[in-house]
Amino acid sequence: MKMNKAKIFMLGLVFLAAGCFTISGETLPWTLSGGPGKETAVLLLSDIHFDPFADGAAEELEKTDISGWRAVLEDKKPGEFPGYREDTNYRLFLSAINEISGISAEAGCAIICGDLICHNFEAKYRLSRGKRGSCTSFAVKTMEFVSLMIKSALPGKPVCFVMGNNDSDNGDYNIIPGGVMLGSLAGYFDTVKADARAKADFQKGGYYKLPFPGLENNELIVLNDIFWLKRYKQTGVARQNPGRAEMQWLKNQLDAAALNGKKAFIAMHVPPGIDAYLASKDKNCKGDDGFLAPGYNKEFFEIMKSHKAVVRNVFAGHTHFDDFRVFSEAGRPFMLVSIIPSISPGHGNNPAFELAFLKSSGEIKDKAVYFFSGYGGKDSGTPAKWEREYTFCASYGCAGYDPVSLYRLAISMNAGPDAMDKYLSFYTAGNPLLSLLLKQHGRIYGCALTSMDLEEYHSCACVGN
Repeated sequence: MKMNKAKIFMLGLVFLAAGCFTISGETLPWTLSGGPGKETAVLLLSDIHFDPFADGAAEELEKTDISGWRAVLEDKKPGEFPGYREDTNYRLFLSAINEISGISAEAGCAIICGDLICHNFEAKYRLSRGKRGSCTSFAVKTMEFVSLMIKSALPGKPVCFVMGNNDSDNGDYNIIPGGVMLGSLAGYFDTVKADARAKADFQKGGYYKLPFPGLENNELIVLNDIFWLKRYKQTGVARQNPGRAEMQWLKNQLDAAALNGKKAFIAMHVPPGIDAYLASKDKNCKGDDGFLAPGYNKEFFEIMKSHKAVVRNVFAGHTHFDDFRVFSEAGRPFMLVSIIPSISPGHGNNPAFELAFLKSSGEIKDKAVYFFSGYGGKDSGTPAKWEREYTFCASYGCAGYDPVSLYRLAISMNAGPDAMDKYLSFYTAGNPLLSLLLKQHGRIYGCALTSMDLEEYHSCACVGN
């Protein structure tokens, strides 16, 4: 597959001009100065899924300090970009890092919503290295390398990391609370190790709280919701009940924020609510199609409802797609979840990431999505380049990026095909074939946007089944 140079920078780099924010020639109605009391932007990445085994360098990487990994990988002369259904190799990762570097000046901080490393890391380690021993050291080094690359693209900017279901040295969906991996990363992630309380919480369970960078009276609560998943294995830790302990911790943090007059953003890997992809395969409309285990999903929403005056927005990943959820109580929207697309093309999507634009008070004004346009996957022969795909409010005609505006938008998805077609096009970050295939499940995807639980979802999507 012939591609443009790996170090492609976006046409029309983001810059400040004439008091307005400009992206690729489009002047937008906000300023971005950054710092306390001023507007800023947040870079949002998710599901990088870097695969250190993809380029045949794993054995050498394992015995090399991460400061030398780039030299090792460059020496392997990276070939093609990965195809759809494959994890991120070095060539794709470097391409994304170069693009992020080109817009880094406008980001006050970054949030990485989990899954830094490839699927089935432990199994791939044993297969490629012929070992039965622990892969902990190599898994930790791989996560540290990914974080090092991201930090190099954002010099001097705070970067906050979320643990994903594949970020494990003990098999997928099996993060060990208080384990060696969490202890090692707690001493490596800069934003965590700089705060004693955050470091202790992360080491214990992979979750933590920090002041939101650049926003006064705002906090960032980072969750490790792997403990709340149906597929969490709990090997050797069932008696600890880490999910229950984390849920109580979350409530305590929000109670404290309310008491102190603060607002909070939440970052997690797996979103709450309904998994539309899973639901689309449920022909009888009777399956358990939620992301989280039902009990944890219900408890999470109860906490969100009782703290709706505190929580501004939730950032999540996991699905690999550009998506959102907006939830209401008695017809009144109270909670918005921004689901961040992935760098990995592993679900048939094109690689993508986001910038969220925040007011000085902390409300989100809008977001812009950047994607690998024309990606096409391995051997497609299609030229590809990174560029801005769209800005949310301009494309959807929303009054703002808030629960009320997006609730109205979500309802319109089921009212006519035009809004759903646009949504599915953005959903895949511009893979037209996959977007076309998903249209047959448009009702399911539309109902998932607003359904908190299975009962609410079934009443919307399963009429007549």
